[in-house]
Formats: sequence, C-alpha cells, structure tokens
Amino acid sequence: MIMKTSAPLNKIVLLGVVLFITNVCGLAIASMGTKAVIGLLLLLLLIVVAKYPELGLLYFSVGFDSFSYVGALLNIPLGIRSFVFASGLIYILCIFIFIRRKNLACLVDKTLIAAVFLGVIYAVSALLHQYSGYGIYRSKGYLLFNLFAMGAAILFSKEPLAQRRMIYAAAFGCLISNISLFFMIKMSGSIEFGRFVTAYSNPIWLSRTIGVLIFANIAVFAVYKNKWLRLCLFVSSVIGIYFMLMTGSRGPIISFIFVLIIFFLTSYKIGFKKKIFAIACTIACFFIVSQFIQDETIMYRYASLVMVEYESYDYGSTQTRQRMFRDAVEQFFRHPVIGEGAGTSYPHNLTLEIAGELGSVGLLIFLYFIITSAKIAASLLPKNILVIRKEEMFKTWAVMCFLFGFLNSCVSGTIVTNFFVWFAAGCLIAARNTPNKMKRMPA
Repeated sequence: MIMKTSAPLNKIVLLGVVLFITNVCGLAIASMGTKAVIGLLLLLLLIVVAKYPELGLLYFSVGFDSFSYVGALLNIPLGIRSFVFASGLIYILCIFIFIRRKNLACLVDKTLIAAVFLGVIYAVSALLHQYSGYGIYRSKGYLLFNLFAMGAAILFSKEPLAQRRMIYAAAFGCLISNISLFFMIKMSGSIEFGRFVTAYSNPIWLSRTIGVLIFANIAVFAVYKNKWLRLCLFVSSVIGIYFMLMTGSRGPIISFIFVLIIFFLTSYKIGFKKKIFAIACTIACFFIVSQFIQDETIMYRYASLVMVEYESYDYGSTQTRQRMFRDAVEQFFRHPVIGEGAGTSYPHNLTLEIAGELGSVGLLIFLYFIITSAKIAASLLPKNILVIRKEEMFKTWAVMCFLFGFLNSCVSGTIVTNFFVWFAAGCLIAARNTPNKMKRMPA
C-alpha cells in the first residue's frame, strides 16, 4: 500500500510567499520605474488575459489610469490610444466568446438597451451641435469605455468562477498597489506622490480605483474566517485608506464612507447597536489614518469642507462646482426638451450634465438606466455585510461599486470619466443572472 506523503501547503508559509512576491513587485516598480516594469509584464499580461479574459476586464476597468503609461511606452499617439486598447480587449473577448460558446442572449437587457440609447442620443447631439469636437470626443469615450465595459461585464453571466476570480484579483491588486505606492514614497528618485501624482496619474481616478479594490478586500474578508488572511486584508485596506486620503480627493472619500454606512444600515441581521458601533469604527478609522498625513495642504483641503478659515486651500473648487450646478440647471430650463447639445456642460455632476446637454429626453433615459440598476442592486444586498457566502462576493462587490460610482458622479467627472457607473451596472446584471448554486451539467 502506497502512503500519500504530500500535504497541503502551510497557510502561513503561503501567506509569507505572497507577501514576499508583492514586496518584490513593489520594489521593482519603484526602483526600475513604472514604464519599465509595465513593459516587462505586458507580454505576460496578454497571455493571462487570453486565458482569463475576466482579469483583462478588471484591469480595463480599475486600471484605466495606467493606459497612458502603456501607451507612452509603446509610443501610441494620444488620439488613438483609447481605440487601440479597446480594440485589443474586444478582440480578446471575441476569442473568449468563441471558445466558451457564450450565449449572447444575456446582452438583451433593458438596462443595457437604455445605456445604448443614451449613447446614440449623445452621438447624434454631438454631430448636430456647433461645438461638435468636444461632444464627439465624449461620445467616442462613452462608446469605447462605458458601453464596452458594461457589455463585457454582462457576458460573464452564469460564470461564477470567473466572477470570483475578479474579486480575488482585485483584493490581491489592492495589496500590490499599496506596497508599490509605499515604495514610491520612501525611495528617492522614484515617482513623486502627492495631491497630483507626476506623469499621467490623476488623483481622483487613483482614489476611486483604490476604493474599488478595498471593496474587494471587504468581500473576501466577509467570506473567509482565516485570521491571518483577515489580518492581511485589514492592513491592506487601512493602507489603501491612507493613500485615498493622500490624493486629497474628497469626492471618493465621502462616497466610500457613505457606501459603507449604507451597507451597515441595510444589513438587517446586524443589531442596531452593532450598526452604530460599526459606523463609528469606520469613521474613526479614517480619522486615525488621517493623522499620519504630514502634508498640511491635503489636510486643510478636507478641513475646508467644514471650516471657513481653510477655504483658501480648496482652490475654489467647492464654490466653483456650486456655480456649475446652478449653470447646468439654468441650461436645462433654457432647453428643457433636447438640451443645448453634447459637450456644452461640465458641472461635475453626471445627472445635471446629461440634463443640461440632452434635455428631458436624455435625462429620462439616464434615470431609467439608474433606477433599473438600483433595483437590481437592492435585490442583491446581503443580509449581513460581515458574513456572506462565496456566491455572494461578486454580488456584494458589484453593489458597492455601483453605489460608489454613482455617489462620486454627483460631485465629480463627466459622462466618460464616470465609467465605473456603467461597469458596475454590467456587473450587477451579470450577478443577477448567476444563480447562487449552478446546476451540474450532465457528463
């Protein structure tokens, strides 16, 4: 009789290996330069994406800001970078559809159809308006990024393993990104980190991305009870909060906190006292982490929200946006039916932007898109955010991302740069279309 000598790898050793690899990756990115490391990993990334297209979709959605690095590395002109990357991912997804013989019936969805109609109206409006250049630019961005991300996410309906891979990859990506950013701060000669990161990074996009990755940490934390894994996820999330605060972008921070509060309040299996305690701990965590930020300008930006004496550090953004909100409302009432045309408004509020540019026609379609997505999100809310099953990870993450994206769109960005709203809506549809327990196919 042959005895089995192999044994499962010790979890502590496995965790140590993961931490070692992430530290090496972070050190490499900081010391060699981001562009050099991206160049070395580009071929490997393409191989992985061809095998697991869901990871390509995740990178496409949360790694939006890094496209400029890759484009600069490959000397792709600015005007066609979006087209090149979107075309590449479409090609990979076509291979995915062909190999897995996916049924495209999942794309016949009323929420996606509303999003397509909105894009058509926006494109027509851009072509007919005298300032069509900027409107056409936004229209192309909406079609290439927003609709593509939403449709691609829906394609992963009834793919529970692929959906879970996205969550695991996002949680692991959170750890790698935090360690990499840490090395960038500590090592001389590496990329400067602050309110505006050098090169191509945008502080608002960076903060949004970190928030979405932390949500994946929370989903994994709620499923697995291993104390070492939970400790790693907790530390990674706290460090992520630190970097979110370091960007000085207040919209993502406020939206992030509100999403957590909403989840605690809607978890009816959590008692009232525990809800209050959890909310208080969340706010306290942000306050404690903020004490480690040495940059006074960044801290005064947050203080300017409630203290008049620090308004000079606000760069006038609060007052400017309030004026933009009023202008968008006035724009809507001047042309309440079809609006003043795509590309004519930039109020830092997605709903007001669509109302001012596309009038009641575009606004009603957009509200239909948001309401139907919100209904799906409400149906997927977990009973207890602190304890969920593996089958609920992707659903919970999708709801968090949608709420986060929509709340942030109320104070920042345009119809193009708020693409998280559409990506998360696609994830919601995919999650709704995926039963908790898939039926076994006959052999």
